[in-house]
Amino acid sequence: MTLFDRLKELSKKRGKNLKQVALELGYGENLFYTWKKSTPNADKLKEVADYFNVTTDYLLGRDESKKVELEPEEDELIVMFRKNTADMNSEEKKEFNESLDKLMSVARDLFERDKKKK
Repeated sequence: MTLFDRLKELSKKRGKNLKQVALELGYGENLFYTWKKSTPNADKLKEVADYFNVTTDYLLGRDESKKVELEPEEDELIVMFRKNTADMNSEEKKEFNESLDKLMSVARDLFERDKKKK
């Protein structure tokens, strides 16, 4: 399986097409199609691997094992976290994560309250 095939498969599992993934990552919509005939930049390859929560070796076909399979909702949370913390250092990410945890607790309480009303 080629890099392009793996990207297509991973995108499909996420319910997206290659264009949507490229745009979400801030790339041109046809970037992945250019990777059919050229070697990707290492930084972009790493960002794509992080987006899909797989290794760069998996994308390149050097290793068949993926990282732990996550539910699509969990995967989306990781992507949102990475996008929103890309310009933060590790301490800022830790503080952001703590704030996010508190926010999620409030959201859970509101969800449970709304569920009881139904």
